[in-house]
Amino acid sequence: MKDTANACDAGLRATAYHEAGHCVMAIRSGRTIRYVTMTPGKNAMGQVTNGSTVIHRSNGVQSTEQEMANVGAALMCYYAGAICEAAATGKPVDLSTAAEDHKAAVETLKALLGENATPAILQARLVCLYRETQKLLVPPKACRAVRYVADALITRRKLTGTEVKRLVWQAYAED
Repeated sequence: MKDTANACDAGLRATAYHEAGHCVMAIRSGRTIRYVTMTPGKNAMGQVTNGSTVIHRSNGVQSTEQEMANVGAALMCYYAGAICEAAATGKPVDLSTAAEDHKAAVETLKALLGENATPAILQARLVCLYRETQKLLVPPKACRAVRYVADALITRRKLTGTEVKRLVWQAYAED
């Protein structure tokens, strides 16, 4: 019975860190979060619901550099969950827990690249963005922010975007 409880606790912790990773990367890249939950859904144990941020092709208002920065931020948000979960559990990224996030990243990049989205280009860009995401989540302040959000999720199971933002900025403001 104790092994089952430990497995549940470990699963809950992994999910909390996964969702917290998405949250921290979203807040740090200026994206809006409506809420984050660890209430099991149809396809996942947790979910971050974005606010008003929408990714779409530029209509000429944004420069190519601005558009790619926005896309890069969105793609890093997808990968941040798996990276933080792996760091928290001490295990390599579990492809089964990252499959939906990876699929969303691939589809987003395909939509933006259009006919230029060859498998080789997709692979190269996604690998580069994955590595950049890892680098951004290594500093102590980023780790602290992820821990604060994960701990709050474990305790409360659902946080508003405002609560997440407060926790992230609190972590970054501390010395």
